[in-house]
Amino acid sequence: MSGGGDEGFKADSPASPSAPSSPSSVPAFSPRTVAACDGTMHVWSSLPKAMSRATWALDSFHECRQLYKGYASSVSKATCLVSGQDVVLKAYSLSTLTDFLRNQVLRELDIHSKLEHPGVVQLYAAFKEGDKLVLVLEYVRGGSLDRARRKLGGRMSEQQALELVMVPLLGTLHYLHTQSIIHRDIKPENLLFTPDWRLKVCDYGVSINLMEERAVTRTGSRDYMAPEVSVCPLKRTPADNKDNVHMAYGAAVDIWSLGALAYELLVGFTPYPGGPVTACKSDPGKLPFPSSVSAEAKEFVVWCLQQDAADRPTVQQLWQHRWLSKAPSLSK
Repeated sequence: MSGGGDEGFKADSPASPSAPSSPSSVPAFSPRTVAACDGTMHVWSSLPKAMSRATWALDSFHECRQLYKGYASSVSKATCLVSGQDVVLKAYSLSTLTDFLRNQVLRELDIHSKLEHPGVVQLYAAFKEGDKLVLVLEYVRGGSLDRARRKLGGRMSEQQALELVMVPLLGTLHYLHTQSIIHRDIKPENLLFTPDWRLKVCDYGVSINLMEERAVTRTGSRDYMAPEVSVCPLKRTPADNKDNVHMAYGAAVDIWSLGALAYELLVGFTPYPGGPVTACKSDPGKLPFPSSVSAEAKEFVVWCLQQDAADRPTVQQLWQHRWLSKAPSLSK
């Protein structure tokens, strides 16, 4: 990484091999701060040569189409005027962010800048220009899983769900979890396909590194939110509840989201449309399935959706599940 000068952006810091064995081992919380001067805050070590430049600035991109506009951020498809390559620009207006949201944005940059995996949407660069913090991201032109599922009539066959989604997603989650990172917002909109149907996970805006801080925030998307996340309070400042060991949750929240996603792909809707409140009162073993869904698939889903996080499998355990053995790529 070049420029910036903020200790929170050491892109070459070694990632931790596993999550802390106990929440008490997490160091004291320290909010991140914005770099003191304008300039480059991150450049991917494997950045394509055609995209290299001395200075990163918004005027070196042509914005083609706005994909999202929020209170303090925007996401646009753009073309790099240096290389001609399509990218996604995610821009935050720092002056409009609360302390909590500012810390979350800087955490996103800190985490995403350290990730390099075929299943992760690549962060090419990040720079600060005036009031804006801009992330330059890989543009994945095949569209989202949400779009693909709707084109298929709302459901997928077991083979499609396994081969196109579950197998590659488990690979990416294994990578993240071994880095002590939980995504916290696994859902169809955040899963993108390349034109040749390779799956990539995007949006690390609410991800967290469990070696650096406790996860104690209610965050993510309602239909894919684990019970232990839903009972956490909303936060006003970055340090809220960080000393509460009993509130802390871990990687099992991504496993819950995976189970909700698998159910949706096979059935056509999420298991608990009423959200976490409904989920907390329900027995996953009583979820309805079409008769076409195999016993192995049902077992996989029910295991992921256990109410108690301690009863859910890890990614490694799911790799051994008999439903996964039906995937052609794993049965050879």
